[in-house]
Amino acid sequence: MSIKNLLTEYRERIIAEWLTEVERGYPLSSSGYLRATSHPFLNPAGLRHREAVEAMLDYLRNETAREDLTCALEELMRVRAVQDSTPEAGFALIYALKHILHRICGPELEEQAKNAGLEEFLRLEKTLDGLMLLALDAYVRCRDKVAELRVEELKRRHSQIFRLAGLSG
Repeated sequence: MSIKNLLTEYRERIIAEWLTEVERGYPLSSSGYLRATSHPFLNPAGLRHREAVEAMLDYLRNETAREDLTCALEELMRVRAVQDSTPEAGFALIYALKHILHRICGPELEEQAKNAGLEEFLRLEKTLDGLMLLALDAYVRCRDKVAELRVEELKRRHSQIFRLAGLSG
């Protein structure tokens, strides 16, 4: 069985385990909400997480363009950056996908590598590592934007304070 077929066959299980991994990174009070609420307006973070893992799996199956993947990863990393999560917490999600794939598809991946050679397996590993780099780039851009917005807000506050005090600022 090809890797593309494995990812298709185990898609929902991979998504469910990855979302469980995401929930573990949140406080207990939030993780229950993430799990229980699937409405996109009530749980935008949960929606972004689901869209990201779906985009990653579609990309691994060669069924989505890199631009779509980049957009989904950027949305995911924006959520993580705004929540002030550490870079490790953000990237751990991407890294977790690799371990989940190995746990769920490991025996079949080994069998496929034996029968068809290592080429397809190594291509999957390289693509998974590339996901980490795309996520890193997106996270850094989002954190920079958050920092820029905070600086602008501080400037506005100080300007307003000086104006109210009758001082030039």
